[in-house]
Amino acid sequence: MNGDVVHNMSQVLYPLLAAPESVCEEGGGTCEADVVMARDLPQPYRMLLDHDRDMTGTLEAFFDQEITLRVCAKQLVDDALWRQVVLVGKHDGRAAEFGAIRITLSCFEGKTREMIEQCKIPLGRILREQAIDYVSNPSAFLRVVPDEAMRDCLGIGGRNDDIPGKRAKGKVGEVGGGVLYGRRNTLTMSDGRIMAQIIEILPVIDSVNGSTVPDVGDGMPGGRVQGGQGDTQELGGGA
Repeated sequence: MNGDVVHNMSQVLYPLLAAPESVCEEGGGTCEADVVMARDLPQPYRMLLDHDRDMTGTLEAFFDQEITLRVCAKQLVDDALWRQVVLVGKHDGRAAEFGAIRITLSCFEGKTREMIEQCKIPLGRILREQAIDYVSNPSAFLRVVPDEAMRDCLGIGGRNDDIPGKRAKGKVGEVGGGVLYGRRNTLTMSDGRIMAQIIEILPVIDSVNGSTVPDVGDGMPGGRVQGGQGDTQELGGGA
């Protein structure tokens, strides 16, 4: 856990908890979460979360199949597209990620904006196929007790039956508490504008067999998107 550090969880979980009511009520709006260090993430969650690569491509490599998009809820508010989605394997239909995202539509134009507004293709694939340059900056890693709506979206049952350990009272992540793992990420345009703010939560993953995702070791690899630290950056008081 994080000692006596107190985090502003409404900030950490943005845009999950700040989404419009019509979106929040569909999934994830009442989950419990705690910030953890990257080194405390168990495998395979760490290698799937502790990086600054395209998340869609990372999941496609790990699950060895194309990832598609299933929308749980969405709403357009002024210039912002809020949505809660599940990334799903095209071949076996398994849930690969629950995502809550706020996309700033003014960062895009033409075909790219149209594709995003259609909500049929994962954002990561659109950015890759349209050659959009951006910086990925994970700022917090999360240990989450999902609420009923998030469990329903991920298809993991209504009582944490498929999550290791039963739901227990007390701090998130204590022994006996059923948890998932995720991260908060921000995508920024090359000119500094915030393109998207995302909460990404992974389902239960039983095995790393067949994974083709490279080991991130003690730090995030560099690349087209921004390099970073192997642990969370300070947010709302630090991790």
